[in-house]
Amino acid sequence: MNVRLVKKVLPYMAVATMTATMLMGCSTGDVAKIAEESGITEALDNKTDSTEETVTEDTVDDAASDVAEESTDSEAADSEEVYTDPNGWSVPYNPKYFKVDQQSDKVVFTYTGGKGEPSTITFKYQEGKSGKELADEFSKSYGGAQIEDRDDFMYVENVKSFYIEKEPEDSAKGPFNIAFTRDYKDGGFSMEVLEKHCGDEMDDMNTSDMIGLIMGSIKFDK
Repeated sequence: MNVRLVKKVLPYMAVATMTATMLMGCSTGDVAKIAEESGITEALDNKTDSTEETVTEDTVDDAASDVAEESTDSEAADSEEVYTDPNGWSVPYNPKYFKVDQQSDKVVFTYTGGKGEPSTITFKYQEGKSGKELADEFSKSYGGAQIEDRDDFMYVENVKSFYIEKEPEDSAKGPFNIAFTRDYKDGGFSMEVLEKHCGDEMDDMNTSDMIGLIMGSIKFDK
């Protein structure tokens, strides 16, 4: 029988036994003696202790869970930073998972949270070149990959852009090369992704999600 069910049933049995004894004309002292000899008193005591222990453990577990949840949310919020580029664009990121390398002509975000080789996102602004010219360059470097016209730049609406993708040799592990380009200020802006997988489905999914989060969070000055 289930232990918890036994603990619940015992007190009711104890009360029933004591009530029957009193109805038979036994005194209060006799009832107490019978209860002690039959183990009813012990059963009631154990029930009380068990109930108090269960309530205490459940309360502590719930409280600990709430604290842990709040702590995790707080840590995530506190650890987020925003990279702001002199050319007028910005991206929020978590330094726990991304390393930012600001070079003279580009900015590279390296994802360090995966099990496999690091994946990267490279942002670059080139003055004097249009988004289409940058797309042509990517197409050539990707072995003549097709250029797809788009009406939006990721989640930035109403910004004409170009998308280029290079098919990986290994469809399971990549690397996956994709690039987005657009006209920006007095030139062109590009965002290129080199995504590498390790073969672990969950880890690869996390990598894709984290890369997508950065790509979709970019903001431009008006």
